[in-house]
Amino acid sequence: MSPLSHPSIPSRVDGWFREISSQWPGQAMTLKVNKILHIEKSLYQDVLVFESETYGNVLALDGVIQCTERDEFSYQEMIAHLPLASHPNPKKVLVIGGGDGGVVREVLKHDTVEEVVLCDIDEAVVRVSKVYLPHMSSLLESPRVRVFIGDGFKFLAENQSTYDVIITDSSDPVGPAESLFQKPYFQLLHDALTPGGHISTQAECLWLHLPLISQLRNMIHEIFPVSTYAYTTIPTYPSGQIGFIVCSKEKGRALDEPIRKVKDTRYYNEQVHRVAFVLPEFARVILEEGRDIRPVFGRDALEVQAKAEGKKTRKILLLGSGFVARPCAEYVVRDPSNELTIACRTLNSAKALAEGLPNATAISLDVNSTATLEAQVAAHNLVISLIPYTYHAAVIKAAIKSKTHVVTTSYVSPAMRELDEGAKAAGIVVMNEIGLDPGIDHLYAVKTISEVHEKGGKIKQFLSYCGGLPAPECSGNPLGYKFSWSSRGVLLALLNSASYLSEGKQLDITGSDLMEYAKPYFISPAFAFVAYPNRDSVPFREFYNIPEAETIVRGTLRYQGFPEFIKALVDLGFLDATEKEWLTENLTWAEVTQKAIGANDASESTLVSHLKSVCKFPNESESTRIVSGFRWIGLFSSEKVVPRGKNLLDTLCARLEGLMKYEQGERDLVMLQHKFVVEWADGTEQTLTSTLEQYGSPCGHSAMALTDGVINTPGVHAPYTKDICEPIRAILESEGLGLVERVLLLAMIDPPRSANDQYRTETSDLQAETESILLKHLPLDPESPPPLQRQQHLQLLVRALVQGFPSRYISQDASQPWLLYWTTQSFSVLGVVFDPESKQRAIDKILAWQHPKGGFGGGPGHAAHLLPTYASVCTLAIVGRPGPGGGWDQIDREKLYTFFMSLKQPDGSFLVSEHAEVDVRGTYCLLVVAYLLDLLTPELLQGVPGFIASCQTYEGGFCSASQSYYAADLEGLETLLDDPRPPLGEAHGGYTFCALASWIMLQPYLGLSGSQSQRLSTSIDYRRLLRWLMQMQGSEIELGGFRGRTNKLVDGCYSWWVAGCFALLASQGVGGKVHDVATPASPSSHTGEWVDVDEALWNKSALQRYILCAGQHPAGGLRDKPPKGSDAYHTLYCLAGLSIAQHSVSPLPDRRAQVDEAWQASAGASLPLMLRRASFADALAWTEEEWATHVLGDSVNRVNATHPLFNLTITHTHAMMSHFYKQTIPKRK
Repeated sequence: MSPLSHPSIPSRVDGWFREISSQWPGQAMTLKVNKILHIEKSLYQDVLVFESETYGNVLALDGVIQCTERDEFSYQEMIAHLPLASHPNPKKVLVIGGGDGGVVREVLKHDTVEEVVLCDIDEAVVRVSKVYLPHMSSLLESPRVRVFIGDGFKFLAENQSTYDVIITDSSDPVGPAESLFQKPYFQLLHDALTPGGHISTQAECLWLHLPLISQLRNMIHEIFPVSTYAYTTIPTYPSGQIGFIVCSKEKGRALDEPIRKVKDTRYYNEQVHRVAFVLPEFARVILEEGRDIRPVFGRDALEVQAKAEGKKTRKILLLGSGFVARPCAEYVVRDPSNELTIACRTLNSAKALAEGLPNATAISLDVNSTATLEAQVAAHNLVISLIPYTYHAAVIKAAIKSKTHVVTTSYVSPAMRELDEGAKAAGIVVMNEIGLDPGIDHLYAVKTISEVHEKGGKIKQFLSYCGGLPAPECSGNPLGYKFSWSSRGVLLALLNSASYLSEGKQLDITGSDLMEYAKPYFISPAFAFVAYPNRDSVPFREFYNIPEAETIVRGTLRYQGFPEFIKALVDLGFLDATEKEWLTENLTWAEVTQKAIGANDASESTLVSHLKSVCKFPNESESTRIVSGFRWIGLFSSEKVVPRGKNLLDTLCARLEGLMKYEQGERDLVMLQHKFVVEWADGTEQTLTSTLEQYGSPCGHSAMALTDGVINTPGVHAPYTKDICEPIRAILESEGLGLVERVLLLAMIDPPRSANDQYRTETSDLQAETESILLKHLPLDPESPPPLQRQQHLQLLVRALVQGFPSRYISQDASQPWLLYWTTQSFSVLGVVFDPESKQRAIDKILAWQHPKGGFGGGPGHAAHLLPTYASVCTLAIVGRPGPGGGWDQIDREKLYTFFMSLKQPDGSFLVSEHAEVDVRGTYCLLVVAYLLDLLTPELLQGVPGFIASCQTYEGGFCSASQSYYAADLEGLETLLDDPRPPLGEAHGGYTFCALASWIMLQPYLGLSGSQSQRLSTSIDYRRLLRWLMQMQGSEIELGGFRGRTNKLVDGCYSWWVAGCFALLASQGVGGKVHDVATPASPSSHTGEWVDVDEALWNKSALQRYILCAGQHPAGGLRDKPPKGSDAYHTLYCLAGLSIAQHSVSPLPDRRAQVDEAWQASAGASLPLMLRRASFADALAWTEEEWATHVLGDSVNRVNATHPLFNLTITHTHAMMSHFYKQTIPKRK
């Protein structure tokens, strides 16, 4: 089950609950959330329960806190005891609302009370409170309590003159509770009371709602002879205070004087009762004298000042009601001398936009009506036009006629530019391109360019990319996009042609090809963007006065995955705006898709098959992602289509507008960045950046610059010059907005390509093609690669685990243990722990693969095989546990050992399975399992070192096996010859890792089993091996990835198989650390020899860069290299490689000595016992040296350390070996 989420708890931001409401504008209550407990939409309201860090369980209705475990008693006690303790003899009590049971709990503390009725309209509140707030709701089961689910109005009308006290525990006056603050309700309360009865109702906050409180008091005075306001303090209510209207039908009743004591309270007492009715002076004066003595500040102060100075009122017309219109309107009305008219085609849209804004009036206006438009423009001093750009010319014509200034956010179109002379003649300013993009981008482009020119520098390259996107936490649909303006405009913009300058040449892109030019673009580690050119960038060489620039690109940012999705829609014809006679409301969406793409029928299988043939997806992963997205849109559904405009484009727009709209509480993000490659007078180069990361869209600042007379040159303008940009930028920065400027000490020069003798071969062509692809993924700042996309990778792994692998994995049927191991270990490296149910499913699955004769097969009923045995046991190390059903004790170790011995060959090698081949990878898998399960014996290891050593090739790496030769003695018995034993095949990264790891695992055996001369006779050439390994790391243009064989392409999986060998060699004192007995705790205290591994032998930072820049697939998972798809195998070994490049894990002598000293066993010095002990100590001596950790980029890129021998986390290794060796592992000193 996916984790619960709620709009008021943006977990991707910071995981804090935010109580934001129009009832307390400009402030919010926030609580740190541990976890969400319950979410539901009842018939009446949104119900949320979460566990907070400091206030216990919290109940919120419609996003507003109702009660918390920590402070609820202050409210419950006061609303109940104020009317009850002042009543002579309350017997029957009615509680309206308060389904959480807190008020009922307090009422029952009064011994006089014989019956309590709880009436709440929403059964969900009662039900949920019983589960999550039992300390409040438990007494609802009392025999004195009756719970009635229903309408309080109706209940009161049917129970007149019945109750001695009625308590209304309502939420705030919005939604279902609004009627509880109106006169008819209070009349019903009055009539339902017995003579002398009391009421108490929730009555809001003195700091926030004095007008409402005053209105309530005046209204209630007409009904009750005695009424007053009292209050309590409570930290989690708005402004920390809440009040009550307390009334009595008995004239002269002293409500502020308690008659009886109340026991077992935490907040209430007799003194608090009395002082609760004493109001602070500012509230008393307003409520009793009608005067307001509160401070005057902010907009109110400005209004007073404007009236005193006789400041002239400015009338401003705002056209449009899109997503950006509200912040613009809010900015305009901050000045009380501005009167704002909001005009939309539909009056309701205008009213919604104007709601809550002072000095704002809503009107309906159709800009196609020239006379109406001209009349409204003439009635105002300034027009801000946020409507589609095609209407701007009409607005400007009307403005010229009435001499009214105009501001638009759109690019200057030819039709608008033609009106320049008319604007000058009318003496008006028409300022365009002054939103975010275009707009703020111009301000900072002009600023930096001017500063560079003034210092004698040249702009060699100018790249500017901007994206208006949903904030990351709101971008969860397949396109990663939501509409903040016309959906039609958004989609049509994707078909615009584009032109830009690259190295002095103009490149032109047709609209149909635009999405193919999108490529990953790094700005911040927190985002995975792609970028593509937008419109014509060429004229900006003139507009910005940078004739020296060789590259000029202005483009658009989107989240990764967007361009491929749009391209598929284009290929299928869904962005076609031509009329289709066949497009009628009688068709289903599946039938529309069939006709649009020309499929044979409307079945989903046919549609999917046909669209795959049309779109030609690069791989199955991308195909699955986009087809799933089409399914989400509904293109294969049987739902009837609602045509719009008789064309596919508008009909699709109508569909997407419903699916991809901003929901309440969601926010947008604008990311804008300029990059300037500057050549200074001394020939040096620098890269300068200006970056804006803005949530929400400001766009009123330029309008104010106009009305304040800062910009007064008539004509049709765009902000391309310093005299226009600087005053607008000054206003912008005074509002705390602006771009962050940085200097990157980088020259944007492509790294050199691999040497080429011009004789083309298939290998050289593939290498050149790979380098070209990887070049596109080269980060601009080597120290700031893209972030590790944890969520996408986890989602892919979860889908594989829960839904199963895609159909292409059918060939992996005999490798089921591997699929499970790759997935579970990937979770471990990412730091994610399995839930108990998933662990047990995995355990049960693995045990089903155990062969009756020992070992594990690749699936149920499969023959036992060394490789699946390794994968099965390692997975059990991750998910298993001791005891019944835990998997560990269900491994038949005796049969497993027998299985191992049955595969052993005279030359020390092992068959991977019965009647199968010899392979050094099988030896590695056997040794890992033997280590983990305490199965090592001299008998098992006899001859294995010789076999391993014989697999080393002339290059230095290892191959899969060697050729053994035997000689027969006089009796016909075969004897293995030590020489020759030639290796079979070329050196390979996977074989090399397995051979080297096996060699290191054999060291305890070699140290115990023979003389020094015997050890030397079975040795490996470390120097040759190190040289070969170093040659396997790719060059800068290959991003520092690793290849697995000589003259082959880099591949993400070798991030582990090859790079992992360096840690193994370092453990032997080769190319790394040679530890003294007293291993230092920090680099400053090293006493042993130290070789700087990063710089001298292999580049850890470069490997991290390869994995993060090229290894990550946009749809989740990791891969060989782009443009290949991701898979479980590459996901694990890329993550494991990232781990080995970030962490330093090595066998520390002092840790080995510590583990060895703690060994608990019967006395004895037999070779098997010594082997067990030495192997156990060696394996557990591997320790992460945290001071040596180096994570490239943001800390989000950090993964868990993994054991270099086993590819398990240190924790999982310790747990399993401790159990099977029956040893307690001492804590590290």
